[in-house]
Amino acid sequence: MACSSVTGYVAEVLIERAHYDGRLDIRVGLEADWIPGRADDLKAILDAHPFDYVLGSVHYILGQSIFSRTRWASEQSSDVYRAYYEELCRAAASGLFDILSHLTAVEAYGPPIDPALAKSIYPMVAAAIKESGCIVELNTSGYRKCPHADDPFPNHRLLAELVSRRVPLTFGSDCHAPHEVGFGAERILKALENYGLRTDGVPFVAQRGAVLTFAYA
Repeated sequence: MACSSVTGYVAEVLIERAHYDGRLDIRVGLEADWIPGRADDLKAILDAHPFDYVLGSVHYILGQSIFSRTRWASEQSSDVYRAYYEELCRAAASGLFDILSHLTAVEAYGPPIDPALAKSIYPMVAAAIKESGCIVELNTSGYRKCPHADDPFPNHRLLAELVSRRVPLTFGSDCHAPHEVGFGAERILKALENYGLRTDGVPFVAQRGAVLTFAYA
């Protein structure tokens, strides 16, 4: 969505909210890119609109999309992964976002992360997110996109680090088509039960308001 379209988008959602008042709970949300050096620009856009929640995503790292498959022919995966997770920590600490989206998506089409790198960097990421107060989206598009692992975003290794710190978690299917709405919900709910979480939703008060999250025992 172009910046020039945001005001019209918000206005349209507010019209629908009024129309369905008392029948549907319609929220005004936005997924926003974290771009180094552009935090003030993003803050101005977000502050100008009555968003109920904002998801923060890192889609570009070292000048390329995280979903670029061609980058791996010339780039070292360890350099890309380290840069991505360091930028993710900065996004969490920025105070701009209520929810962080599709963590570990950078690994979807790249080589499997080196276990030593994961061991050093995943705890740092989880600790930074816990300190930030952000919610983490359990994004089931990972089940569609990861050719070498049966993982959501974040993958299970990072998810375990987040759970150990009781980071609030919410659900997202990252649907880009009607048939993808709720994709993978049963699988992620089963996974959460294995981590000892309850799958009933409880409100967690984020920066802009309450978001339903999964309950810790």
